[in-house]
Amino acid sequence: TVAIGRYVVFAAHALVRHPGWREAFAAGADDDLLPFVQEVRRFYPFFPAIAGRARRGFVWNGHRFRRGDLAILDLYGTNHHPELWPEPEAFRPERFRGWAGDPFALVAQGGGDAAVSHRCPGEDLTVALTAAAVRVLCRETRFRAPPQDLSVSLARMPALPASGLILRFG
Repeated sequence: TVAIGRYVVFAAHALVRHPGWREAFAAGADDDLLPFVQEVRRFYPFFPAIAGRARRGFVWNGHRFRRGDLAILDLYGTNHHPELWPEPEAFRPERFRGWAGDPFALVAQGGGDAAVSHRCPGEDLTVALTAAAVRVLCRETRFRAPPQDLSVSLARMPALPASGLILRFG
């Protein structure tokens, strides 16, 4: 529930910062709705990392993990890694057009397969509800963002725009 609320706020933030997407969705352009939501999830820092303990010993990329070792997955760093995401600091939903869905590249809600690894089982619901919220914001409401601090700090967990994102409807 927290993830859905944060991603809806981040989607609204992206619509304010990139009004061309808002106009496209208002005109009915659904083809880029999923790419837009995926880019929101990649670009914005819901939280920076997740941690887990090794259930058994294993070797990964030459590093030996023992049973009980703590491992930390850098979600924000992975979602902004230039080898995985060209121009990682640019908001570009088009990067997700035709995307096959690598579960170890887009790790907004954990990595791997939710059935067997540390990935949120509610991820599909988060994506669907965030897309539905974007449709409502663009097609069923009119809003504007008054002047405010739209910066997003990586020090706050879970993250939010500094202002909380104030929108005026009507």
